Amino acid sequence: HNEYPYFYYRAKGTTDWNWIGQATKQPDASWTMAWDTKAVINGDYEIKAYAQYLDLNNSWRYEDGLAIGYAVDNGITISNLSDAPDAFSPNGNNQYDTATINYLLTKDGAVTIKLYDSADTLVRTLKDNVNEIKGTRTAVWDGKNDSGNILADGVYTYKIDAASSGNNAAQQQGTITIDNNFLRITEPAAGTSLSGNVTFKAIPSSYIHN
Repeated sequence: HNEYPYFYYRAKGTTDWNWIGQATKQPDASWTMAWDTKAVINGDYEIKAYAQYLDLNNSWRYEDGLAIGYAVDNGITISNLSDAPDAFSPNGNNQYDTATINYLLTKDGAVTIKLYDSADTLVRTLKDNVNEIKGTRTAVWDGKNDSGNILADGVYTYKIDAASSGNNAAQQQGTITIDNNFLRITEPAAGTSLSGNVTFKAIPSSYIHN
């Protein structure tokens, strides 16, 4: 009577185990767990199952199963995209002036990262056919276009391509926002002469969660 099995993985030769998820019991009493191997780089891995179960003495036991070796090979793929902060404000005040794009490259390859505005016009090339080693990689954007000018507030799309030995990874993309007016003072109007008690009014940007 097995209960609560979990699956873990680790790269061969390393010590730390990484959680994959909790298994699902099947009608034949087996347990299954799906793992998206594109979330890791190509290489050799070990998989183990951990379970809490009742033994023949009807006592609960907590035990690791034997580790099994596997080789992961998805060719070259791009995964695990993220970006932060989002939105960011490249206004030169040294607070959230840049944003970092993170991604996982499963195999060594040439990477291209380009940014487009809402009209799908290319505004900035962050990487152009740059050779990179497999693993987690980053690209930093300062909010400027290819001419070095700060772009207008708005949502921009980054597109990542990678190629290795003639094979192209499926393009991955995400969005990132420039917002230099996250909280804009609207009253009193700029330049107004103030005296006595004054009430100010500020309107939050549409790009933040209110």
